[in-house]
Amino acid sequence: MGSIIRLKPELIEKIAAGEVVERPASVVKECIENSIDAKATRIIIELKRGGKEEILVRDNGTGMSREDALLAVERHTTSKIAGLRDLFAIKHLGFRGEALASIAAVSKLTIVTNDNPNSNEATRVMVSNEGKHWETAAAPRGTTVVVRQLFYNTPARRKFLGSDVAELKHVLNIVTRYALAYPNVGFFVKHNGSEILSAPPTPDLKAKVSHIYGKDIAKNMLRVERSGTIKVEGLVGVPGIARKSREYQSFFVNRRYIKSQLLTEALESAYKTLLFLERKPVAVLNLTIDPSKVDVNIHPTKLEIKFDDEDAVFSEVHLAVKEALESNVLIQKQPSKQGVLAKVLSQTKPQSTKPQQLEVSTQAMLVKDEPRLKGIRILGQIAKSYIVAEDTQGLMLVDQHAASERINLERLQNSKMTLGKQTLLQPILVTPPKHQAAIIKHNLEALKELGFDIAEFGQNEFIVREVPVVFKQNVTKELLNELFDEIAQNIKKTPRGLVNEEIVHTMACKAAIKANQELSLKEMEDLLNELLGCKLAYSCAHGRPTIIRFTVKDLERLFKRR
Repeated sequence: MGSIIRLKPELIEKIAAGEVVERPASVVKECIENSIDAKATRIIIELKRGGKEEILVRDNGTGMSREDALLAVERHTTSKIAGLRDLFAIKHLGFRGEALASIAAVSKLTIVTNDNPNSNEATRVMVSNEGKHWETAAAPRGTTVVVRQLFYNTPARRKFLGSDVAELKHVLNIVTRYALAYPNVGFFVKHNGSEILSAPPTPDLKAKVSHIYGKDIAKNMLRVERSGTIKVEGLVGVPGIARKSREYQSFFVNRRYIKSQLLTEALESAYKTLLFLERKPVAVLNLTIDPSKVDVNIHPTKLEIKFDDEDAVFSEVHLAVKEALESNVLIQKQPSKQGVLAKVLSQTKPQSTKPQQLEVSTQAMLVKDEPRLKGIRILGQIAKSYIVAEDTQGLMLVDQHAASERINLERLQNSKMTLGKQTLLQPILVTPPKHQAAIIKHNLEALKELGFDIAEFGQNEFIVREVPVVFKQNVTKELLNELFDEIAQNIKKTPRGLVNEEIVHTMACKAAIKANQELSLKEMEDLLNELLGCKLAYSCAHGRPTIIRFTVKDLERLFKRR
């Protein structure tokens, strides 16, 4: 007897389901796409324990007949495509005919649906390991999908799900994307009975951004519109609201949410030097393309896409964003021809100074023990960002922000999370985006342990009266918004919630002296003195160097004296 066997149908179904359903957010995504394809204008999502216990998605779409509902839970059944030709010009969000069958394979699934606008007679279909059956029910036109005990029959998959808050964040991430893609559709989310997101339908994308991310972001968004063989439209943020992550970037192709490195690069290249290092622009962009020119059938999750002409797509997105920035006088229009000086410089080859030798020497000096300011003389400050000092061995360059960050980090770590507080002269009202407010609310006690006096102040608003003593600079609303933004993004699967090294690192960075901040001689001496007293003085919380040294020999080599 051979060693190759045919897999049983139930095993095949569970393997296939693993490609489509990864977590509660995958279920919500598939249901939302079906609702939108059914022309729904109102979609309600209700979750219990982040969707791990129960997920309910209700819409007011066209619904299904009894026959269609019973067939829809079978694998490879769909109303979206009929033949091979349709596969190469997909016009719907769903088309693979796998979603409901995959969900049913790893959960207890119930569907209540009605396709008659003049009657409340509906069909309830129930599917589980025991099979499927149906009964008559009462419900208005539309469809309600209820998914209970996700991965109850695949415990290994269930074990790898995150905390309730982590899974909720993934769900909100998907919901907010589709709320932005379809501003004319209302999206409403409840978690454990409490409403955490309300984004009513509106014809204006900027109004929907206001509902999702808040008024401060919405009022700083610029309209993008460029038409051609590829139409690019949407909103991009002014540089002042740029973020440290790409969480606020949403790309859609024919209003399908996708992830694309190509589109990310096209967007960010348009900003050039407008953004500080590691800052990412805010953007909501939709590309309307001939469906035959894109391939969305790359992966069952349908998040990846291939373009026939990637160069054209990159160019159109880049130009659309650049034109929006130029029209708002945020960047200067560049002449089409090079100036004389630019031509000369581009043709001049710089002479090598053997930087590799200097780099080796510099890195080697980073691990040597330093005396505490004894024999060290402060020479000044470069660009209000770097402290220049001299000792018997040569020259020291100190990154003042990285140095301050290292000092704050060790203070926080040595405090064992029992931090002193300082009262703000005036309380600050913080309004994070709705999808992040739930995460902040869930971790209020942890924030208080870290030294914040923070409390709810109305729906999705928080009032801050006290902050940890490590915040020496002027604490502003912008600083707190940015801090809580990063905290919400850095939630980890840990029973300690926010009280973990990653959050402490974020606080150390946000409370640090900034680049482009002028320091007095005493302030520079104090900073260097504290830095050299740290256990790990030579790198900041993110691993970047705090001190770079040039020995006398390094300088002689640079000036070609050696």
